[in-house]
Amino acid sequence: MKGRGIHANAFICTSLLHGLCCVGDWEEAKSLFIEMLNQGVHPTTVTFDVLLDELCKSGKMDEANKL
Repeated sequence: MKGRGIHANAFICTSLLHGLCCVGDWEEAKSLFIEMLNQGVHPTTVTFDVLLDELCKSGKMDEANKL
């Protein structure tokens, strides 16, 4: 996003995270979440809901607890 001149916000990042989770690409979603935090974009409760939902559905309870 940054390379294309798009300034990320929580809505955009959460939408992208949701899409990545829907296709089961947790590793890419995790990378995007870290990038989001590094760019100073503050996650919302919806952001966490999307991530926690994916982790729980995938049986990754330890990661869900850490999040």
